[in-house]
This record gives sequence, structure tokens and C-alpha cells, in this order.
Amino acid sequence: MLAVPLRPRRGPIGCACAVIAALAGLVCPAASVAAAPRSYEGPANVDADVSETDIASAAPASADAAAPSDAPAPEAMQVGESPPTAATLADAEPDRPVAAAGVEPDNAAGFGGRDQPLLRHRLIARTLVAGRINPAGALLESTVGYRRQLFARDTPLFRDTYLLLGVHGFLTPALARIGPSVEIQPAAVIQFGARYSVVGTFGTFSQALSYPSATADWAPSTIIRDARNGRSYATLGNLVTVHNVLQGRFGRVGIRSTLCAYWATLRLRQGDRVYYDQAIDMLLPARGWSLVHDFDLVYSFDFGLRLAARNTLTHAFYRQLDFYPGQAVSQPNGPSARVGPAVLYTFYDRPLARFNRPTVLLLLQWWYAHRFRTGADRSAGFPLVAIGFSFDADILPVAPRRARPGAGSLRSARGPKRRFHGAG
Repeated sequence: MLAVPLRPRRGPIGCACAVIAALAGLVCPAASVAAAPRSYEGPANVDADVSETDIASAAPASADAAAPSDAPAPEAMQVGESPPTAATLADAEPDRPVAAAGVEPDNAAGFGGRDQPLLRHRLIARTLVAGRINPAGALLESTVGYRRQLFARDTPLFRDTYLLLGVHGFLTPALARIGPSVEIQPAAVIQFGARYSVVGTFGTFSQALSYPSATADWAPSTIIRDARNGRSYATLGNLVTVHNVLQGRFGRVGIRSTLCAYWATLRLRQGDRVYYDQAIDMLLPARGWSLVHDFDLVYSFDFGLRLAARNTLTHAFYRQLDFYPGQAVSQPNGPSARVGPAVLYTFYDRPLARFNRPTVLLLLQWWYAHRFRTGADRSAGFPLVAIGFSFDADILPVAPRRARPGAGSLRSARGPKRRFHGAG
């Protein structure tokens, strides 16, 4: 695509970007990173317990953009929560990612996406199908949205910068969620996101199960027994998710830290103050905060295979109103933590394809901190096992074309302006 070079000019913004780019080059010389948030969110998933990647995030992640070219070459493979879409280890999303499955593919750039044309406007979709045991769960998660490339800079730090406005849907045999979401990635090493969802449980698979105090017994065997005895019920609630991703890549090795905070409200039966959330396997307040942190270490091969290790920490914040009257405030259920390996394989990566980055993933994590899964009710030798399949899609990309003079240009961090493909 024709690029019309203009005389380099550098204002305060240009200087600031140049400084950031220089620092990024020192900190992560081979950086090309991005990821999707852990997918999880909201009142749990399915459960029939036999006992959300990241690998969630999904998360679930985002379709990525990269350097323009007249004949775009295939992108490098991407990590598969976070998501996210971007696929990422995940649980995930992100957002993570991944939700009920505790997994989430990593489709965001940072771990690939260097040869894709820089298109300013795109309509994208990212989808995850996953299942897990210990605890048991299954999900279908998808985000459809408008993605706008922020900068037309062909550098590792700014190649995959975007704003995503979309609609997020989450469906399991136990509940459904839907609502708006927003993500912004101002540089390849950092991402922020927020999402609001209306939540409805179906009264199946232990959703929802509620209890009168945070000290209640919610062991896996108790959850199964209560669900079989018909104690689960249908209800409605709200979920707000905010996440932050910090990531970097050094040669073939990538690291990512995904922090997701959840504020949830759920209508509970009279007298109950907390409920069991199958997605993050935690007893949550009827109205309050919880968080999930994933740390991923990923090694990428040239042919689409990624080997990863993930550590997941989960915590719920209780207040006096989450306990019986007069009962002391404590943290009886957390934090809980698990760690283990993941294997992801992406079959191909074709920029702007309607069906792209099909990725299969397997995650195993062993609990080393949990009120019930480290020997009290379940053996610590019995891991969480999650499998999943994710893919991305460009529903309506703007095809590359000759840019009109003066249209759609953004200042390059290194001087001359260059134009987006399909800018208008």
C-alpha cells in the first residue's frame, strides 16, 4: 500500500512515544507481547464436581494487528489466558480467562501477529469452548466487537495497540452472562479492560448454592450433595470485571501477569450471605469483591506449539455482613492457589481470515493451597484438568487500499508519518 512520507515533526507526544519506545527496547529487546485477560467472571460455571486456563483470561484476547505490507505474510503463531482472544493461557479471560474452564487462549499480539496489515477499523470475534474437572465445568464464551488500531507504528512496542468495544457472552449449562466490554492496549507490554454483565443462573449444576456464613462447609462433597438434594436455585445478579495485563517476551520465552478483580452482586435466599462460585471455586459474598491473579511463563516454538506453566491465586474479601451476627471477621477460605503446566497448539495463523488461529489447549494444575482440595476433602494429588478450543475471526476488516492524501495518518515514533491500510 502506498505510504506518503511527510516531513518528520516531533511534538511533545512524539517525543514521549520515542522515550517509551527506547525504554521498552532496553527492558524487553525482543518484545512482542500481548495477551488476553482471564476469561472468568461471574457466578460460576457448571458443577457436578468430580472435585479458566487463564488457561483464564480469558480470558479470552483480541485479534491483533501488525505491520502493513502490500502482500501480507502469515502472522507468527500466538499463545493460546487472558484469552481474553486473544487466546492466552487462561484460565482464560482475562477475561481469562478461562472462565469455567480455567483456561484462556492468547490471541493478542505480543506472542505473534507481526505480519498482519495495520488496519484502522476491524470487526472481530473471538470464541472459546472449554471444559474441566476438579471442579467440573463447561462453557461457550465469545466476544464480538469493533477494534480500532491506535497507532500506525511498525515497532514491537506499538505494532499491536488497539481499542476494542464489544459485547461479551458467556454460556454454561448452569448460567448465562451478557454485557458490554472494553479493552485498551496502549503498548504491547500493557493492557487494561472492563466489562459489565447481567448474570442469570438456571438452578442446575449447583448454580446457585448459597450459605449463611463465609465459614460454612462448601467442600466438593458438600456441593455435590446439596446440588443432588435440590438446594440450587435460579436467580439474577450483576458482575463487573476489571483487569490489567503486564507482559513481555525475550526471544522464545514470554511472561505475563494478569490481575482480574470482580465485583458481584447476586440475589440470595433469605438468611444467606455468601454463595459458591464454581468458575473460580470460591465462596463469594452476596455483594463484594474477589480477585484472581495468573502468572504465566511460556516457551514458543516455530510450528505453533507452546509450552507453558501457570500459577493461579484466588481470594475473596469478606466483611462483617458476610458472617453470622457477632461472629468475628476472618478469611477462612483463602487465598487458594494452584500451579501446573499447559500445552497449546495453533494449527495456522492467516491474517484477516474469517476463521483464524484455531488452537487446542490442555491445562493441568495441582492445588497447593485450598481449604478442601489439599487433603481435607479431596486429595492434593488430584489436579484441575482443563481442555479447550479457541479461534478468532475477522468479520468485517477494511480491505487495504490506496490512502487518500492527508487521510488517516499517525505520527511514527521514529520520525516520518506513515499511513494505515484502509484508513478513511
